Amino acid sequence: MFNTEKEMYPNVWRSLRRKYPKRDGWEIFHEDNWVSYRPDFVIEKKTRGRVKRVICEVKLNDITQRDVTQINGYTRNLSGGSVNIMGKLLYVPAGTDVELVPYDIEIHFLRDY
Repeated sequence: MFNTEKEMYPNVWRSLRRKYPKRDGWEIFHEDNWVSYRPDFVIEKKTRGRVKRVICEVKLNDITQRDVTQINGYTRNLSGGSVNIMGKLLYVPAGTDVELVPYDIEIHFLRDY
């Protein structure tokens, strides 16, 4: 079983890299400071003056309304102008209660090996 969110990061990064390959122009930023916002991962691709971005959060425990508000806040604050948010991802351990997660947040369950 995962004991901390940080233990989940290598598995999440590998999953993100498979889904958003570097050869297709995707960059993955891990815990970068985005003007005082610090999502666990931001995936980004720049094309012809436009930026496509995906926001990713990693949570260890059952999802609360506060977690949903956090990822939606990151999405709102890291979009606009030439930046288009293409998706919101949430990575959690298998068995996590995700009942409060709305349909527009893509959920990925991780197993601890």
